[in-house]
Amino acid sequence: SEANESDMGDWGRSKLAEMYLTWYKPLGKSENEMFVTAKAGRFTACPLPGLGARLAFSRPLALTTQANSQNPYRAFNRQYGASAGFGYKGAFAEAGLLNGTGKLENSVEIGTDTYKDQFFNLEYGFGDLGSVVGVYYYHGKYRSDFSKPATYKSPDRFSQVGVFTDYAFDFAGMKGALIGAYVHGRNKYSTSAKANYKQRSEGYYAELQSHLYDGKLAPYFRW
Repeated sequence: SEANESDMGDWGRSKLAEMYLTWYKPLGKSENEMFVTAKAGRFTACPLPGLGARLAFSRPLALTTQANSQNPYRAFNRQYGASAGFGYKGAFAEAGLLNGTGKLENSVEIGTDTYKDQFFNLEYGFGDLGSVVGVYYYHGKYRSDFSKPATYKSPDRFSQVGVFTDYAFDFAGMKGALIGAYVHGRNKYSTSAKANYKQRSEGYYAELQSHLYDGKLAPYFRW
């Protein structure tokens, strides 16, 4: 039922969470120098920091809030699909196809909606503590005209680009991380009031974490 909501109310959390099959093959002289990988299943397409093993119950609003439209997409979405990636030293590039964005935990709810969303990720890891910077791009189509035909007269064609960083530090035994992201989205659709309506959205956040007593105490500040 369209009236159903997930237990977290964000269409991104379920008892299954993420589950996928993955394949990995090293290509270089050392195991981690160069490799190719692929996966298929249910996963988060955008590798934004703060989505997974977070310190707090709540996730950053910039990653869990949808644009002001019928489209339920947000960066935190977990979706069904497949991807392939290539890694070289600290760099990793990935591209994939996903079943279209929808409610009901982002499964395919409309049998005639065969469009596949696409995503692209580029990351670079550095330092001994696993720091990373990166950028991602997502492009999709949501059938707003199917779910709410009285208002929407065309599908919502949308895209989102984001940059992110997760910098881990250890200053004289004081361990922590500075993480953050900026996302910018565009939507285009026709309504009963206006054809080819264009909408933009943006979000950003920064978070400073501290990991004390081997992680037993973890204060943080998020803006």
